[in-house]
Amino acid sequence: PLQVADGLPFGEKFFHNVCSSKISPSIPSRIIFYLAVLVTTLLYHNIIITTLIFATVISNNFTASAINDLGFLSMSLRACVVFMPLTCALWLKKRISRKFILVSIILSPLVAILGALFKFPFEPLYLGMSISIICCVIGAVLV
Repeated sequence: PLQVADGLPFGEKFFHNVCSSKISPSIPSRIIFYLAVLVTTLLYHNIIITTLIFATVISNNFTASAINDLGFLSMSLRACVVFMPLTCALWLKKRISRKFILVSIILSPLVAILGALFKFPFEPLYLGMSISIICCVIGAVLV
C-alpha cells in the first residue's frame, strides 16, 4: 500500500482523517474501512470481467473485420519475435549463436507479414513461428 509520511498506509490515514468524525464510536472504523476496500475490489473485478465478456462477444460477432485481423496479426508478430528467440536466449545461453537469434527476430515477423499479405490458407503465426524455430535450431546446431 502507499505510505505517507507518518508511516500509516495511505488508505487508513485518509479514512481516519475524512471519515472518523462521521462514524459513531460503536462501529470499529477498521471493519468499515476493510468493507469499503472489499466492495471496491469486487467492483473493479466485476468491471474487468464485464469488459472481457463484452470484448469476447464483439470479437465473435465481427470475425471478418479488418480490426480483428490486425489484432491477430499484431499478436502473431509479437509471438514470432519474442517467444522462440527469447526462450533460446534464456535457456540455451552459450549453446546457440546470437547471430541466428537476431536473424530469427528479424526474419520471422517479415515472413508473418508476407503470409498475411498473400492470404495463405493458414495463420501467419504458424509460418512466422516455424521460421523462428528453424533459425534457432540452425543456430544451436552450428555452435
